Parts: sequence; C-alpha cells; structure tokens
Amino acid sequence: MVVLVDPYNYFSFGPKIIDNRLKMEISYKLNRPLFQLLGYKSHPTPSILLGDSRTACLKSEIINKYTKNDFTNLAYAGGSLVDAINTFWLVSEDTKLSDVYIGINFSLFNKYRRLDMVTEDEKLIDNFFLYAISESVFKSTYLILKSLITDKDIQIGVPASSKGEFWVFQLDTTANEQYGLYEYPSNYYNELTEISKYCKKNGINLVFFIPPTHTDLQKKVKQFNLQYFDAKFKNDLEKIGDVYDFDYPSDLTKNYNNFYDPYHFTDSIGEIVVKELFAKESYKYVKYKKAL
Repeated sequence: MVVLVDPYNYFSFGPKIIDNRLKMEISYKLNRPLFQLLGYKSHPTPSILLGDSRTACLKSEIINKYTKNDFTNLAYAGGSLVDAINTFWLVSEDTKLSDVYIGINFSLFNKYRRLDMVTEDEKLIDNFFLYAISESVFKSTYLILKSLITDKDIQIGVPASSKGEFWVFQLDTTANEQYGLYEYPSNYYNELTEISKYCKKNGINLVFFIPPTHTDLQKKVKQFNLQYFDAKFKNDLEKIGDVYDFDYPSDLTKNYNNFYDPYHFTDSIGEIVVKELFAKESYKYVKYKKAL
C-alpha cells in the first residue's frame, strides 16, 4: 500500500496513482519536512529559503516572479531554527548552492526552542524500510485511502475557532509560552556563524530576514522584558550576513487585516515582502543592513 499510494513521493519512477493535491492536504500537513525534502531531492535548485511557518508563507512561484534564480522554499510550518540549520547542511551535501535566505524571528531565536524534525526524517529518506513503517507514512497512507474510499475531505490543522478567538489564543498561550522561558542561544548563533563561514568560502549569497508579525505580538517582547536580547539578536545577525528586518511597527504590521493571526501574514503581504527582498525597487517596509 505504501508503494502504491507513495504518500510522500518517495519514488521518482512509475506512474503517480494518487493526485498530489490529496497528498498536500494529508501527507504534507502530517510531516512537512519529509514531504519538502523528498520533493527537493527530486528537483533540487541552487537557491533556497529556510525558516519556520512565517517564511513558509512566501510562495516559490511568487519569488520566481521577481528573481531569475530558481528558488525552493524549504521552510517548515512548526519548524525550529535547529531544523533550518540541519536542512542547510543536509542540502549542501548534494547541491551546489548559490543563494540561501534564512527567515528568523526573535521568538524562534531561543535556546529552549529545540524541536528537531529533520534529523529523524533524514533517516527515513535514507532507509525505505524505516520510511515504510514510520508513523507519518503509515498514517498518511491510511488517511489518503480513507478519503478515496469515503470520498470525503480529511481536515488536518484547521483551527476550530474564529480568527478573533485564534488571535487571542496565539497571544495569550503560544506567545506567552515562547517568551515566558527565554535564554539567548549562543549555540545557535555559533552554528549560524559556521553557515556564514561556509557560504563565504563557497561563494554563496547568504541573507537573513526577519518576517513581519503584527504589533500585538511585537509588544510581547517588552511585556517579558526582552528588549535587550531582541536588539542583540538583530545586531548579531548583522555580523554574519545581510539583514532585512520587516518586524517593527509600521503601516504593514499595525494592520489587523494584513494577518491571519499575530504570527502569519496574508499572501498579499507575502508578495510585498518578496518584492522588497528580491526586486529591491523600494524599501518601504523593510530596514536593510549589510553585514558588518
């Protein structure tokens, strides 16, 4: 069944029996890194984006409208900085990279944010037996077959609340958990420095950018007395790469309608971010600083 359904497109040969749109609704949502890494393995590009769900909001097709370079977005919803770092080294082993854009918000730059999905998925990619018996693959295969048999959509990751209710939840629960326990991650900074050194040595264009979040979320930094560390975070990034900062009070980040929730901007705002990152016609919403 796993071979026939091929929920994560593990096989590059043979006919694709299951529509990829169904896999996107099920397999992708159950294990995003596995789906994206296997996709990249089949169609590698020299330019990539790394980060969490905020960077994942930037559509590859929009990016490719504003740059001649062919980009793949390898940012993962629910991902951590550990995942971004591990993905860089995994991809760089087999692909000659030319551009690496890493989206990092302050809430991600925390010693206690240690989730690591990529290391396990790398093992699955390298071993079909482990892949075939893994929870993600087994559950995806089952749900895809269930959807086909019952002719019903499978709902995964859809908030069971209104925008307003989810907005409050993100601020009062998610943000408080992230900022309530904070320690500056010197280990992560050192690892990013190693990436910077590798990029300089190999002629890779490295750019850090800080995606926009709503000002309601930005206020959490002050609420938890983390202003010093927020400033240090941005200053340290400038030492190892160019930095594009969208995450500050502006007409863009004050507008409730520009966001699905305090963390995630709409597609139209995503296109504005892409234009200012790649077209560079104007810096209306971004603060730009070259590496020191």
